[in-house]
Amino acid sequence: MTIEQIGFTISVINMKIGLLESRLDPFINDLLEKLGGLPVDFITFSGQVIPLKSDYRVVVDRLSFRHTFLQEMLKNHSLNGCYVINNPFSVAATNKLVEVKICSNLGISVPKTVVLPDTTEQDSLGEIIDDLDWQKTIREVGLPCIIKPYNGSGWEHVYRVNSEEELKVAYEKVKHRHVVLVQEAIQFQDYFRVFCIGKKDVLFIKWIPRPLGMGQYLLFDSESLGVNRDIIARQTIELNKTLDLDINAVEWCVNQEGKAWLIEAYNEVPDIDKRSIPVPYYDWILEKFAGLVKEKFDSAERNKTSLGIKDCF
Repeated sequence: MTIEQIGFTISVINMKIGLLESRLDPFINDLLEKLGGLPVDFITFSGQVIPLKSDYRVVVDRLSFRHTFLQEMLKNHSLNGCYVINNPFSVAATNKLVEVKICSNLGISVPKTVVLPDTTEQDSLGEIIDDLDWQKTIREVGLPCIIKPYNGSGWEHVYRVNSEEELKVAYEKVKHRHVVLVQEAIQFQDYFRVFCIGKKDVLFIKWIPRPLGMGQYLLFDSESLGVNRDIIARQTIELNKTLDLDINAVEWCVNQEGKAWLIEAYNEVPDIDKRSIPVPYYDWILEKFAGLVKEKFDSAERNKTSLGIKDCF
């Protein structure tokens, strides 16, 4: 054992696993049971002294995507040597527009995409942003098409439109708060959520996409995808390594010609609800995720940042 390993072993003795989630969440309580024997507690914050000191070796984050304060607190935990799942610096740097570019660079098929400014940008950058050319947008993505916020989640402000007039109406609904993406609508035959854990393990679940939490998971044999199964698995792992995400649910579809398309690259806090996910899939996710947390707790690994700050843990 090296001096560095001895130092890490001594320092981790009094460290804990922190859970950032509601105490009533069923998945987090199932995870807590799987982590039995390890020091685990639920994280709370009040006024925090900065730089923040951390008693945690690992933090499981399933809340900060809703709250700026929590996002900044987790960045401080990470800079202090705590391993946060998912990396708060990766989460902060990613949106649907970035994902389209990353997927294109990785050779992953994504819908044709046009980005449109929000109202604030149009008002303040009038000399730089030209009037919108709706005909050009439609020529690029075709009709019908999908319009949605570049940083949205949970189907909020997502619209399928069939004409230029419908596109304009939908844009009026979204533009006041969000930069907007207009994307080609892929006519799919099969649709999947592919869970990726630890940047190495993948689970295919057939998914019927519906808004307002009404989507449905179905059991199916992923081997029925044939060659697409291996392509999607490989590209999902490659994508998550590039994004530096330890857990993600990537949405894929296969069109009638048998081509695989990535629809949503980024869902860093996927719903893991035992009432909606078939039991074999839920148990797989729980087992793999618990194994990931234990692996990081027993390691000296840190989240990647571009800040070059040395370990102060």
